[in-house]
Amino acid sequence: MNKKLLKLACVTVTLSMVLSVTACKKDSKKKSSGVQAAAEEALDAMISRKSKSISKLGDIDDELIDFVDEIADVDFISVVMDKASYEIDEDSIEDKKKEASCDAVVKIPDYEDAFEAADGDMDDFEDEIDGQKEKNYKEIEVTLEFDKDDDEYSLTNAEDVLGALYEDIVDFYTENAFGSVPTDKPTDPDVDPTTGTTNDDPDPTTTPGGGTTQALDLDGFRTITNVPELQFAYPDFETAINATNDGAAKNLYDNDPSWYEDMYPGLTRYVSAYSDQWTNIYDYYEFDTPENAQAYWEDNVAYYSSIAKTYDYDGTFGYCFYAGTGYIFDYYLCGNAVIEIFSSPEDQKDLDAINNFWHALNVY
Repeated sequence: MNKKLLKLACVTVTLSMVLSVTACKKDSKKKSSGVQAAAEEALDAMISRKSKSISKLGDIDDELIDFVDEIADVDFISVVMDKASYEIDEDSIEDKKKEASCDAVVKIPDYEDAFEAADGDMDDFEDEIDGQKEKNYKEIEVTLEFDKDDDEYSLTNAEDVLGALYEDIVDFYTENAFGSVPTDKPTDPDVDPTTGTTNDDPDPTTTPGGGTTQALDLDGFRTITNVPELQFAYPDFETAINATNDGAAKNLYDNDPSWYEDMYPGLTRYVSAYSDQWTNIYDYYEFDTPENAQAYWEDNVAYYSSIAKTYDYDGTFGYCFYAGTGYIFDYYLCGNAVIEIFSSPEDQKDLDAINNFWHALNVY
């Protein structure tokens, strides 16, 4: 899986898809006190994504609060996490004079199986989640750590717990929630590989991601040839974001690269921006060496090579443009950096914003 936790905050989040958030249920029926009560309060707040409650758990970083706000109303995550339950391991509880900790197991539906069974349809996905038996749920093990002062508990590892709870599901969502990405070049001559439609498709107007294809000719949208090999760094990315005119400039933030070090070795900077309507997502990845940037490219982009409208990669420089049914992937690799754009365009303004971005980088 690709694109991690705080892309979580931005990636493919469609604010028009909102479900109400309900309280999670606890497996433990015992009356709680001390560290167990503090752990239950923390898990209740984080599973239900209540940022105000989370902010009261301790000295919580503002970026974490922003992250929780961003995912609070994402329907895909809500459908799954509204079914979550947890159990505190009472044998693990340590409650000392100045610090405390305990382990817990959080159970959530197997969203991967449900999504596959639903074939990417969100209504069917919700039905699959509702019908899934708890014995098939995923288990997430977390450790909660607290500072203690006069029997007041302050959570000290909120970042770790939120990462354990949401990193994988957000990663899966950003990769799949707008429809499965084909991995093989279509062989049916009647299938258009850039729109996913056939000659028998009478009205291809809507897409899983909410985009519209009837008014937007993605097949005809920008096929770049002779892409220049540029050297760019973060200031160039920020300049390009300022040129999009889709609100991304005010929705620009740094992610913590340490959250992704296991998945993206050598990642030293990860910056995301998103348009006001969440239709365009822009990401900047910077690595410690060109080799690690190339490894990211090969792990995350190479599978587009057979179906991309434009694909160039020589081992050091790469450009990939793929247009699917209502969504676009755009990647540029050079030196230590990779720029990535995901779009589920609703109108021509979204496409114009992407064009403005690449124009500002002098890509074309």
